[in-house]
Amino acid sequence: MNQYSTNFRMWFGPTWPMVVVCDPEDAKRIFSGNDPKGFTYDMLRPWLGEGLLTASGEYWRQKRHLLTPAFHFDILREYARMMPEHIETFVRKLEQHADTGRAVDIFPYITLLTLDVITECA
Repeated sequence: MNQYSTNFRMWFGPTWPMVVVCDPEDAKRIFSGNDPKGFTYDMLRPWLGEGLLTASGEYWRQKRHLLTPAFHFDILREYARMMPEHIETFVRKLEQHADTGRAVDIFPYITLLTLDVITECA
């Protein structure tokens, strides 16, 4: 694995702890459950709406059941094959801002990355 292979804790401000999960098996255990979401998801809900990421319970189970076939390994293999090229382009665009010392709105760059990946895999 690489240098980010272990889970770790970090803080956003003095009172908001987060656990970053890097281990695939740990992530699988977390994302395969439908336990009630924490307060972080409550903050995301106005932005993301009520969907698979923010839902829990029966609503989550129904939505996950509908989406599962789209994430079959054979389908994802095609995404994995061509994503590095698009990610390298994305990183090169962001590197232009790396030494400016200014905040960068990355939304347009992520939008272009997403469109590049979707249009190639569609």
